Amino acid sequence: MWFEKPDPFDHDADVWTEQATGFDNAAAAARSIADDTGTAATEAVWKGPMPEERLNRMLQQAQDAGRTADALANMADACRTIAGEADSATTAINEIRREWDEGTLFDRAGSEGEADAVRGEFAERTSTARTSLVDLADQLQPVIDAGDPLDYLFSPIQTHGGPDLGEQLDAEAAGEYFETGKLIDPAQVEEIETTITGLSDGQDPPADWNEWARTNGYSPDEVQAALDNLDADERAALDQWLGDNKGDPDNEQPDPGQPALGLSSFLTRNMSTEQIAEFHEDVPNLEPTLHGDADGWVDGDVDMSADTDFTNGGNGFTDIDQGGLGDCATLASIAAAQAADPTFLERHIQENPNGTYTVTLYDEAGNPVEVTVNGYIPADDGNPVYNGDELDGELTWASIYEKAMAQYQGGNYVEIDGAYTPDRLATTIGTGSNNTELPLSSIIPPELLLAQMQQAFEDGRPIIMGGGGHAYSVVGFENGQVLVMNPWGGDGSVVAMTPEQFNSGQFPRRPTTGPTSPTWR
Repeated sequence: MWFEKPDPFDHDADVWTEQATGFDNAAAAARSIADDTGTAATEAVWKGPMPEERLNRMLQQAQDAGRTADALANMADACRTIAGEADSATTAINEIRREWDEGTLFDRAGSEGEADAVRGEFAERTSTARTSLVDLADQLQPVIDAGDPLDYLFSPIQTHGGPDLGEQLDAEAAGEYFETGKLIDPAQVEEIETTITGLSDGQDPPADWNEWARTNGYSPDEVQAALDNLDADERAALDQWLGDNKGDPDNEQPDPGQPALGLSSFLTRNMSTEQIAEFHEDVPNLEPTLHGDADGWVDGDVDMSADTDFTNGGNGFTDIDQGGLGDCATLASIAAAQAADPTFLERHIQENPNGTYTVTLYDEAGNPVEVTVNGYIPADDGNPVYNGDELDGELTWASIYEKAMAQYQGGNYVEIDGAYTPDRLATTIGTGSNNTELPLSSIIPPELLLAQMQQAFEDGRPIIMGGGGHAYSVVGFENGQVLVMNPWGGDGSVVAMTPEQFNSGQFPRRPTTGPTSPTWR
């Protein structure tokens, strides 16, 4: 009679112990994600003001990560239970095999049955643990399936001799997250990169880049990662696309709302501080094209306060100082708007966390258009050359506004070099064609005209004038006189004028002839 030697026990206790350690580490990573994400959600600290949808997603992610941590910890306990039973069963079967080697034929007769009994006892003692592993894996799967944006943090669980346990948190990816606080999904980054590089291959850009990002759940961190991935050729192709999709600088006429505007604003707002300087050099068409005497750019701290001196003979807005660009209509419009409504500036220029500025302008229908620009200002030999050319190198909010207007009007500074004054005011304050022209002095007495203007100004309605090819702002009223500012800036920019002087068309520092037609909102 022949008896077969029992096979070795087929469950390696060390493998199960190793898996338990893996689950412990994954549970710790998941718990860190839950804690960090929950804290960020509670404090509403997530790259600045947090939309409600994003906050709710973070709270759900924190909850999911907490449930994942609990499940993984229980899976680790189950693996340790199986490891302990596997160690006992291995010892018992090894003893049976030793006895088989050393025993008589009679001794060998019961060996196979004894080994089967050990295996049966192992199966019975580990039944609950093995069932628990499967159930816990099933509980994790909805969290894994939901993803957004935690899905990429999971990787398959590999367990020798065990059931299919689905996936677990990838320790390296999770570790990077709770070390940096950034959730960067590689799949999202690739989608962003593909959309940007596809432009030069003829693909259509999103109609609204900001809406595109919101719909797809792309974060600023993921946009930054996609930009970092662009090589030199791809950056050159992006620069070419932006240049081809600006307005025509040779036309010298405003050409608002070009395709390059949406992408340049989107990228500028979502870049890191380091990328702003990097892409300023690598992708120059992110900036509006220079004109006239400008030979480069200067950057530094920007003074965002509107300093004023509206006394007779004062310099009006000390930040407005028209230089080597004929954009008096733009500068006169923002001066008039801020003078009539001191909250205008804070409502229309937003400083962003990355050091950029988002300026709200308006299209022909009066709809708001957000234009984001960085702090680089056109310069000649290192000194501001357009607004601020006589401010001893000081960079001001007016230069930011000037830059945003150039970007909006077609992406070239030449496109704001001269403009129909009422049109520029409409772009500044959003009235569309809803402007009011005051009658000339030949129709109503000058005193009545001044009274109407003063009432409009006190109602917060900006007043600008054009005369002699130049634009001016009304910045106040005093003792029956109107205070008129020339955007050239400097001492004497503000002149107090009687109604008769005002209607003469002789405005400060730029005498004119003939009638002038003041315009208000």
